[in-house]
Amino acid sequence: MNKSIIQIEAEITAIIKGTPNLADRIEALEVAGYKDIGYFYVKNKCINNKGGIGSLFYLPRKKMYRIQIDNTELKKTYPAAWCVNVPESGLINENKELPF
Repeated sequence: MNKSIIQIEAEITAIIKGTPNLADRIEALEVAGYKDIGYFYVKNKCINNKGGIGSLFYLPRKKMYRIQIDNTELKKTYPAAWCVNVPESGLINENKELPF
C-alpha cells in the first residue's frame, strides 16, 4: 500500500462520511483497494479514542490494524462490527528522528 496508518485512517473516514449506506460503503472501500472487509469482534479499547464508527484498533498478535466502518452490535454477548483489516507489514513507519 505504501501509506501510513494515519493516511489510511483519513481515507477510510472520508469514504465513511461520503457513503451513508453500508453496502455502498463496502463497495467504495473495495474500489479503493481494501480487500479484507468483514464482520469481526471488536475490543473496547481503541487507539484513536473515537469509539464507534471510525475506531482504530491494533491487534498485536495478528500484527494488523482494524478500522471499524459500521455501528457495533452484540454477537453472542460480545461486541462485533463491520471492519477493515490493514496488515502492519504494508505500512510506512512514520517515526522521525529528533534533530539533536
